[in-house]
Amino acid sequence: MKKYLPLLGLFFIVPSGSDAQSVYSFASRKDGMTYRISNQTGNGSARLMRADSGYVFTDLGVIPVPLMILGETDIIDPASGDMDADGNFYFLAVTINETLQPTPSRIYIGKIAQPSTLQVTAPPKVDYYELEMKGMNCKAFVSAWMGDPVHSGIRNIMFNERTNSFFTYVTYKLPGVAAYAGQLMQLIPVEGSTPQRYQLWGDPIVNMHTTPVVATTIDHDGNFAVLFHNGSVGVINRTNSGGFGGKMHIELR
Repeated sequence: MKKYLPLLGLFFIVPSGSDAQSVYSFASRKDGMTYRISNQTGNGSARLMRADSGYVFTDLGVIPVPLMILGETDIIDPASGDMDADGNFYFLAVTINETLQPTPSRIYIGKIAQPSTLQVTAPPKVDYYELEMKGMNCKAFVSAWMGDPVHSGIRNIMFNERTNSFFTYVTYKLPGVAAYAGQLMQLIPVEGSTPQRYQLWGDPIVNMHTTPVVATTIDHDGNFAVLFHNGSVGVINRTNSGGFGGKMHIELR
């Protein structure tokens, strides 16, 4: 996996050293435990870790990748992950097409059902759902991600119980522009799709940033918050419909 870190760029929040691995952990609102994906770049394996209230971590095993097709490499994002209202764990994975030169081609949402009940007897079972990127206001990001993945990517997904969907924040660079463009995106299940798929829908507002994004979260006021490398926080307010919208305002903290 180490050779893909420069290619994936902003998709992953990991160090670039030979022993790089995920340091992103989150506490489950459902079971009170702490989870993390440990992605050790020496062999490319991603493992699901669970910690109890005493912060004792249990290795739940290697997370299977989506497809394993000849000429492609599937990589699990160690910086993504959140729980839905039923206690299921979701994360992101990306497929790299190596036919001509390494190029990102597909994104998947992975689901591990009820990780609080998993035993260390077999690898976690994962259901993968392909993410369609043809939704409204996504064209600029998808074009940048395919052509310039080093400066483009998706941050960690956050489950919103009010809309029963996921939200994320994408960053990319427009041609000839030094600053980063950023957009709030929603990941919505495609009704009636078989197999189940999700679709990426973009907010029409494009924000411009001079510093990269570190992570995203939903804050204690129910607003969507974006943490930047310089320590500032961008906030997109909650809407009456339960989602998020409007222009981002920056708060220095």
